[in-house]
Amino acid sequence: MDFHRIQYIEELIKARNEIFLGGNYNLLIHSVLNTLDLYELIDYYLSLNSDSDIKKSIESNIYKRVAIPYECKSVFDYLIQRLDESEYKERQRIRKILLITIPHLNKPDKILFFNTFFRSRFAYDVESALSICDQIWEDSFNNIILEGYLRSGNERFMTTFLKFGNVEFAIPYLQQIWSLTPSNYIKTRLIILLCKLDFDSFAFLKDVDPEKYLMFISYSDKTIDDKDIMQYLNKLDVDHRPFGLMSLGRMKRWDILKKEIKKIRLLTPVK
Repeated sequence: MDFHRIQYIEELIKARNEIFLGGNYNLLIHSVLNTLDLYELIDYYLSLNSDSDIKKSIESNIYKRVAIPYECKSVFDYLIQRLDESEYKERQRIRKILLITIPHLNKPDKILFFNTFFRSRFAYDVESALSICDQIWEDSFNNIILEGYLRSGNERFMTTFLKFGNVEFAIPYLQQIWSLTPSNYIKTRLIILLCKLDFDSFAFLKDVDPEKYLMFISYSDKTIDDKDIMQYLNKLDVDHRPFGLMSLGRMKRWDILKKEIKKIRLLTPVK
C-alpha cells in the first residue's frame, strides 16, 4: 500500500470538509483512490478500526470498483477465502463487498455465498443470504427456509418462503406457525394461498384465531350456517369485530352483516 497517497487522500478529505457540500473534492478523492491496487486497498480497508472519513471514502471507492462485471469473480474468490480467518468486523465488511458482486456471478458461486452466510450465527449474514434467494431458488430451499422460520421466528424467513417457495410445504406446520404469533401479513397470505387446497388443516383457527377462521371461510369454497358464523363472530372483541364483518361481506351474508353493522352504529357515539 502506498501510504503517501493515503496521506494525500486524507489531506483532500480535510480540504473537502472545510467547503460547503464538499465541492468537487469527492471526485478528486476517488481519482486518487483509483490509482491504488484494488486488492491492496481492500486489505487496507479491512484493517481499519475507526469509522473515519478515510474509511468511508475507501469503502465507497471499493463498492464502485467491485461492481464492474469483470472484477466480480476474482474479488469473490479472493474474499470468500478470507472469511474463515476474519473477525466479526472484517467478516461484515467482506460480506457487504461480496453481496455487490453477486449479480455478476454464476449460480454455483451464488449458492456458495448463500450456504456460507445462511449457516452463520450472525443475523446480518443470514439476512444477506436470504436476499439473494430470488436468484438461486430450488426445491430443496422449501424445507431449509421454512425450518429457519420455525426455529427462529424470524419473519424474514417466512416472507422469503411465501414469495419463492411451494407454500404447500407449510400445511403440516400451520399450527406451529400460528403459535409463533406471525404478523397479520403472513397469516393472511397463508390463508389466501392455501384456503382452497386444504380445508381441515385450518380447523384449529376456530379456537385460537376466530377472526382469521372467518377470513379463511370467506376465501374458501366452503359455506357455514348462520349459527356457526355468529359463534365465531361473538368470540371477537370490539376492535376485531369489524374485520370479522369484512369476511361476512366476502361471504355475501348480507342479512347478518346488516344486523351487525346496526349494532356497531348503535354503540358508536355520535360526535
